[in-house]
Amino acid sequence: MRANNTKHEIEVELESHELGAIRRLRYLDNIMTGVLDSARRSGTDGFVVLTGSRFAFEHLVGEIAHAVNHSSRWTAQVETLSNAADAIEQALSQH
Repeated sequence: MRANNTKHEIEVELESHELGAIRRLRYLDNIMTGVLDSARRSGTDGFVVLTGSRFAFEHLVGEIAHAVNHSSRWTAQVETLSNAADAIEQALSQH
């Protein structure tokens, strides 16, 4: 049953600038770029919807957290990444 949950598609809504910040991460593998490339406009101005598996989003949020935790200082970019990670984790907690 757990394997079935990993293949279930999840949608996460992010602000467009959060998506841009994630795309600028130093390391993005095929799993993460697959999620980012799924971006489509949301019904709300300034937002996008990403689609992917639980595994893909957990993988992506791990990389975002790594970037935030290893940042030498707190910047607007780091704040944006942190907010994106929070939004992804919130969506994951609901599925």
